[in-house]
Amino acid sequence: MYLKERLKAEHIAKLKKKNFSFPLVVEQVTEELEAKTKVSDLTYGVVMSLHTLLNNYESPYELFNEL
Repeated sequence: MYLKERLKAEHIAKLKKKNFSFPLVVEQVTEELEAKTKVSDLTYGVVMSLHTLLNNYESPYELFNEL
């Protein structure tokens, strides 16, 4: 299951909202979430973009539903 499918609903909504202001960043994040299946495979840049777009979370693992 790809990370995009596991992303929690509230974070999907935030990304859709941020897409109006930062379309290229959201596109890059979305493409990687559609291609990766493990959080540990995310690039540092995408983790930092998620951190900025989704307002400071403790760990990227908490953005996703458990399998």
